[in-house]
Amino acid sequence: MLICVVDDELGQGRAMVRLLQAFGHQAVYAPDEASLLNLFQAHSPDALLCDVMLGEDEDGIRLCLSLRRRWPKTRFLFMSGDPAQEGRAASEGFNHFLHKPVDPLLLRKMLEE
Repeated sequence: MLICVVDDELGQGRAMVRLLQAFGHQAVYAPDEASLLNLFQAHSPDALLCDVMLGEDEDGIRLCLSLRRRWPKTRFLFMSGDPAQEGRAASEGFNHFLHKPVDPLLLRKMLEE
């Protein structure tokens, strides 16, 4: 499975890529929306692990709403340190949400579903 990770925190993003690779997946990192769009166009990933807050001007949920229209087969998983964001994601039809710090076992379970 090819999984893209988008997170504005470089260390967090790279740690998620390493974890996904340890689970046996191909994983690539994008630090921002523009990089992520390039990855999607080049690779059409199976899943996206997306931080909800992507810096001051980028919103992960808004971004994924746009991506979901173009890549409806991609699975979208969100992560955030703000528990209130889970309800917001669910209200937009996204049902996979991880609280930071991400529990590796829960992430693995979501990917195996």
